[in-house]
Amino acid sequence: MPKQIKPTNKKSNAYHKPTQHAAKKSKPSGPQILTYKDGMNVSDVAKAMDVSSAVIIKKLMLMGMMTSVNQIIDRDTVELIAIEAGFEVVDEVITDVTRFDEMDIEDDPKDLVK
Repeated sequence: MPKQIKPTNKKSNAYHKPTQHAAKKSKPSGPQILTYKDGMNVSDVAKAMDVSSAVIIKKLMLMGMMTSVNQIIDRDTVELIAIEAGFEVVDEVITDVTRFDEMDIEDDPKDLVK
């Protein structure tokens, strides 16, 4: 019995063509740094680690925490997740630009209350 040949069309051929993928980003060697800001939620942590929010939620579920994307997580939890993924957690340093102790303000004597 002769083998039947199926007609080909462009759609089926396009499906089986190999696709070219963009080159993957090379990760730097050593621990990466995640800057912890007060009140970070799951989405913020995922963006800082460059992973999907679902990956973070999955890790939290394995730790016994039921969270959503918008739920705020504490620093200790962020540190556990980050260390597992090879990140080093540092706190955000907020500096006050205004230095009131160096300011020399003198009131006008006519504006003072007697």
